[in-house]
Order: sequence, then structure tokens, then C-alpha cells
Amino acid sequence: MQKRKKYQKKPFESVGNKSDTSANIYMSMLMSPAWMDLTPRQQVLYLYAKSRFYGQRTADKKALFNQFEGLETPKYIDPFFSLSVWEVTEQLKIYSKSNLMTFYRDLEQLILHGFIKCVACQSSNRPKKRSIYTYSDKWQLWGTESFNIEPAEMTRAMIKKYSNTNFSNSSTAE
Repeated sequence: MQKRKKYQKKPFESVGNKSDTSANIYMSMLMSPAWMDLTPRQQVLYLYAKSRFYGQRTADKKALFNQFEGLETPKYIDPFFSLSVWEVTEQLKIYSKSNLMTFYRDLEQLILHGFIKCVACQSSNRPKKRSIYTYSDKWQLWGTESFNIEPAEMTRAMIKKYSNTNFSNSSTAE
């Protein structure tokens, strides 16, 4: 059996560093009603989150789970990621430190549109903890009768905010 050749990055895709990662998304996602309802900044935030699929080291992902008492680290850890305020303010520069609420609202919209779920949320009294997120396929159902976001998929702030809300039929309060 012939071994498959390793993918060679094209010059227009990357500067060619070994550590460079991609954020592959498919046309079906780009053309979906859920994607089109996001703002451009929310779309960029998702693309950065998606780059964490391959770009965040396994050891770093395992350390995320260790910070939450009683939370078991799954065997397949690739789909889990975290986003820090430093990454989105200093590294990406898509949010300012003076307006972090926009970052949190955009994360909320990614959850409410079915692109990500919150697996373990930071506690307000433990600001050094980082929330853990995972990717979701619920975006495919956004806008249909079958679409629903469960409280277990939300951040703590969202649970308080939307405790009596049903998210079927694309009802994403902004």
C-alpha cells in the first residue's frame, strides 16, 4: 500500500512554518443561514477558534481539564479548545481590553447559533481558570423546529440570562 503524501502548503495559504495551522471550513457552513446571520467579527472569532482544532497542543488541552475538579479528561481531546482574553486582544487584536463585553457577546452568539458549546465555564471568583469549549454541529439545524440549545451547552452568564428561553426557531436574543 502506498503511503499518502503529506499535504504541502501553498504559498498563498501560509508562510510555510511547520507550526502553522489551518482553520478549514466547508462551503455548506459558509452558505448556511446560521453563518450568514453572524457578524463579520463573530465569523473571524469562529475561524480563530477553529484553528485551535489543530493548533492547540494536547498537553495544553489536558491542563484545561485539570483545572476543573471532577471534570474527566476525554480520550479524544482534539475538539476541545479555550480562548483567552490575551489572545483576542493582544495577539489577534479583534477586541479591545476596554470592551471585553463584545468578546463575550460574540462567544455567546457562536453558542446561540450552534457553532460551539461551553463544556466547562470559568467561575467569576476564579478568573485564572479558562473556559473549555468544543465544536458543535447544531448550526446545521439553526432556524428549524429541531434547533435547541441546552443549558449544559451555555456559559454560566448565559444560563442566568436565558433561563426561561426556548432557542428553537432561531430565536437568538442579542
